[in-house]
Amino acid sequence: MSSLIRCPGPAASLEELQEFALSYNAYRRIADSPERLLQVVRPVVRALDASKSIPTWVGMDLLRAAMFYVQRRARATEYDDPSPTAERYYRLLARRISELAGSEPLPRDHFG
Repeated sequence: MSSLIRCPGPAASLEELQEFALSYNAYRRIADSPERLLQVVRPVVRALDASKSIPTWVGMDLLRAAMFYVQRRARATEYDDPSPTAERYYRLLARRISELAGSEPLPRDHFG
């Protein structure tokens, strides 16, 4: 049985954004390793790193995979205290995901 989740809004806490990022298992859906995942999400991450807009052609799966990647990268490099940059990336990605999803809930993956 699958469950659903709504994308956090603009006033969401950092914890809500992180929880949402982990509601999509990009290792199962997109790529089977961090290295391969980076290859797939690289255009989105490069745009974020360069403070550019997320490309308009980026769809829901790639947006959610990029948010998952940002969470994994922040966890690996920043431990329990994500940087302001990671939080900014979460918020930019969540905003774009919300634009695409509207009020519709999205599938929530479960790890285990």
